[in-house]
Order: sequence, then structure tokens, then C-alpha cells
Amino acid sequence: MPCLAHALRMHGMTTPTVSAEPLSDEKFAEVWKRRCEQLNWAHITYRYHRKRQRFFDVVDKLTQVAAVGGGVAVAGKTVPDYLPAVGGAIAFTGLLALVFGYGDKRQCHKELAELAIQMAGDIEGLPVPDLTEARVCAWEKTRTTISLREPASLKTLVAKCEWEQAVAEGHPNHCEQPGFFRQLHMHFF
Repeated sequence: MPCLAHALRMHGMTTPTVSAEPLSDEKFAEVWKRRCEQLNWAHITYRYHRKRQRFFDVVDKLTQVAAVGGGVAVAGKTVPDYLPAVGGAIAFTGLLALVFGYGDKRQCHKELAELAIQMAGDIEGLPVPDLTEARVCAWEKTRTTISLREPASLKTLVAKCEWEQAVAEGHPNHCEQPGFFRQLHMHFF
């Protein structure tokens, strides 16, 4: 458990102590493992929701550009022969924005990303000697609260975020990077 050993060395500790009730070495190792799992989840969730936020932002902007471009073409009468097609395209892009609610989804993912990174900050901000099972349980409760608000996850995008987090932590072989063709559709299914 390199995460635990590193933390103990950094603080010059061999056995963690807490002002309430000291944890046994075995119990501390279990609590530390749960802490690391919650921290990893928070970082992956942050990456995931920032990517979704960016995706919906780009799609929303492209939809607006298409609608404005079509409107300019109609107003400028530059495409009189294609007026029905341009009008249909404008209506279709407006319908996409209405049905899929890009702006609402973007905002939802922004808020979830902020909650996840706040949770990561809370975990990383706690000094090792203050780590207790109660603190880890509170983080697990926060994770559950965030998970309740999350829309269904996209498997390939989750795999991409897990791989990026593993690389960021110095474990590039921990999981496989999704292939190029899988990444092409990772925001859709």
C-alpha cells in the first residue's frame, strides 16, 4: 500500500494517532485504503464531469452558430433557392437545443464537477493524524449524495477518465486507455 507508506513517512509516523481513539495499524490501513478510494473516485468524477461540461458547451455553441448562420443566410437572401432547406435546418437546430437542453446539462455537469473537486479538497486537506473512520464515512456519504445527482455514466468516457487519472498518479499501466475508435463515440454511448 504505497499511498499509506508515503503518508506515514511524510509525517514521520509509524502508527497514526488521533485525539479521540487511536486506530490500530490494521484498522488504520483499512481506513486509509477507503480514503484513497474516495479520493480516486473524486478525481475521476471531476475529470468526467468537466469533459461532459465541455462537450455540452461545444455542442451548444455549434447549435447556436448553425442557427445564426442560417438566420443570416435567410435574412441576407443569399440562398433563395435553398430557403426551405435553410429554414428546416434552423428549426432542426432549435429543436435539438430544446429537446436535449444542452445548457441545462452543461450546468448540471459543472455543478457535479465542483462538488467532486470540493470533496477531493476536503480529503486532501485533512492531516493524516486526524484521519478517522467517521471522516471516511462522511466522505462516503458525500460521494453517495453526488452519485444520486449524476446522470447515467458513459462507459468509454469513464474508462478514459480512469486512465487519465492513473497516468496523473504515475500508474500508466493500471488500466487500458480506450482505443481511438472507442474515443470517437465516448460522448454518445
